[in-house]
Amino acid sequence: MSPIVEAHDNLKNLGDAEGYPLSDDEIAFRRLLLGYCNEYLAFDYGFQICKYYELATGSTRAESVAPSRQYYQATCQFLKYKNVSPHAMHLIYKSLFHA
Repeated sequence: MSPIVEAHDNLKNLGDAEGYPLSDDEIAFRRLLLGYCNEYLAFDYGFQICKYYELATGSTRAESVAPSRQYYQATCQFLKYKNVSPHAMHLIYKSLFHA
């Protein structure tokens, strides 16, 4: 079941002040969320849990782990169109934190 069933972009809301254009990064992030919001949420939630655990255990690598935009795009597309097992997700997260 998808936790997010509907999304609205309120950038063009009449109540918002004009003159605050979005940066290219913000536009790209909105496009990613409009296409893969559930996959992004699932991956990032798991990533944050793993990062918290690794930091709590004293991992120095966890401090600098930050997946790129392309990594998030590829992972979200992978999660949306493939059947991904919990074991596969474990390997994905493990590959990020263990060198």
